[in-house]
Amino acid sequence: MEKRIPAGCARGRKGAIEFASRDIDNRPLQTSPNGMPTRGDRRSDPYRCRGPDDGPPHHTTQNRIETHVTDAWETISRLAERLEGHSTLPRDQRILLQLLKIQEEAGEVAEAVIGAMGQNPRKGNSHTWEDVEAEICDVIVTGMVALTRMTPDAAAVFARHLERIAKRDLDTVDRPARQRNAGDTESGSRGAD
Repeated sequence: MEKRIPAGCARGRKGAIEFASRDIDNRPLQTSPNGMPTRGDRRSDPYRCRGPDDGPPHHTTQNRIETHVTDAWETISRLAERLEGHSTLPRDQRILLQLLKIQEEAGEVAEAVIGAMGQNPRKGNSHTWEDVEAEICDVIVTGMVALTRMTPDAAAVFARHLERIAKRDLDTVDRPARQRNAGDTESGSRGAD
């Protein structure tokens, strides 16, 4: 039996995975009322790239993540070096322009969302949700390039920042409940009167 890569998945350079808008049976993905792909049905999950007969993954998730992160930062460093070599402006101006580029890319996300929802009466449905995904990726890449141009230790700066966010937002999932309970005790919880 020939193994097939599920529709919506393609192995790119260095094993990178690209996603499309069809499930493993080549049916259009289920969408919510606003046209976004839903994640309910595992067969229509746009983030799932293993077919039902694929068997266990060859690498652990952690190894795949570390490999892709390393490859991503190498690519970002090469892009930053290329941009640095191209410009004759002083360093301060180069960084400022790179930071402004983030805003330009964010505007392209907004334009793609408006086009995907068909809310520009002049253009209609001018974009797809795949266009929105691509524009979001452009914002991320542009931000990573900006950070790399600002500091040679960009990957470590980003990793530390992400770790702080994870500790703040993921390690304390039940913090609001604890704070509410502590607030009740401090304010003199009344109980049943």
